[in-house]
Amino acid sequence: MTKVKYIIMLSFVSILLLVATIVHAAEQTYTDTKQNMEWGYELDSSSNVINLRCKTTGKTGKVDIPNEIEGKTVISLKDGYNTAFQNCTGITEVTIPNTITQIGSYTFSGCTGLRSFTIPDNITVIGNNAFENCSGLASITFSKTLTSIGNSAFSNCSGLTSVTIPDSVTSIGEAAFSDCSGIKELTLSKHLSKISGRTFENCTGLTSVKIPDGVTTLETSFTYYGAFKDCKSLQKILIPNTVVSIDENVFSRMFKSYHLW
Repeated sequence: MTKVKYIIMLSFVSILLLVATIVHAAEQTYTDTKQNMEWGYELDSSSNVINLRCKTTGKTGKVDIPNEIEGKTVISLKDGYNTAFQNCTGITEVTIPNTITQIGSYTFSGCTGLRSFTIPDNITVIGNNAFENCSGLASITFSKTLTSIGNSAFSNCSGLTSVTIPDSVTSIGEAAFSDCSGIKELTLSKHLSKISGRTFENCTGLTSVKIPDGVTTLETSFTYYGAFKDCKSLQKILIPNTVVSIDENVFSRMFKSYHLW
């Protein structure tokens, strides 16, 4: 076989593999008579329910996500585009079954009717923008096994007044709590190594923050916005001696003084 033919065959195989990875099964519909709503979903190669989403966008009140549909286990919610509950403004409460381990990107974005949310211990990851613009969200209880919170995950959740990040969390993305102007009390995980750029940008309700031991870096984002930019009510921030790097603009346009301990 000539070198040219060999390259062509490899390219053809690569294209077939690429197509195989992006083609999804057709969405199916399940009528949930108990909750008077419809779900859209797909099946993976093991006949598990994936990419579950609410098709009844006018649904109001509480929603219980099923742990199985027609005998098939539900293992994931739709994220990314046309997500599971994006802009379902009438939903006030959601329960997640223990068969699901992640809340993906934009899953609950724009659910302005949500008032409280308990993330069960089976959830280990909260994706980018997962609860963005849930402006009515007044309380959030995190999973004790949660390891990471994505970029802008709770951005503009201005109803939040108190946030406690469990010690299981090792990573919080940029702008994760930006524009949460109602937060007055903040407790951070002891196992963070850095505070990313814009994480608490414009959290104007904060008056004091204690950076936990173990944090080594306070960052500025690529847009030069600092972790605590525009936190204009912040009067005191306690920084441990483990911090060895504080980027420029981390504390821009904000508070009067900070203290080491």
